[in-house]
Amino acid sequence: MASRRKAEELIRAGRVKVNGNIARIGDKVDPD
Repeated sequence: MASRRKAEELIRAGRVKVNGNIARIGDKVDPD
């Protein structure tokens, strides 16, 4: 868990993955 601003920093640094892909600001995520 992170604040929105901290999460954006982590995403910009390439430290967040969704389904094995590096996340980008503005990516949409389907819960299914």
